[in-house]
Amino acid sequence: MIVINWEIVSISDAKTVIVENHRRVAHEKYLKSFVKSKRFAVHSEDTSKYSVWEKVSIVACAPKSKTKKWIIKD
Repeated sequence: MIVINWEIVSISDAKTVIVENHRRVAHEKYLKSFVKSKRFAVHSEDTSKYSVWEKVSIVACAPKSKTKKWIIKD
């Protein structure tokens, strides 16, 4: 089971939240640092108990739809 800590950036539908994670990376040759980010659509039965910029943990699961392959761990 994969558990990852992410940050909610959007609450899009009744059962969907969008989470994002940022990481700072250095360029291999030039060593300039820049930010990479990754976004996922996450399934949640009750989105009213979450707010934007709240930290949550997500767990991989069987696909709920075309883009939702994660659920919020309580």
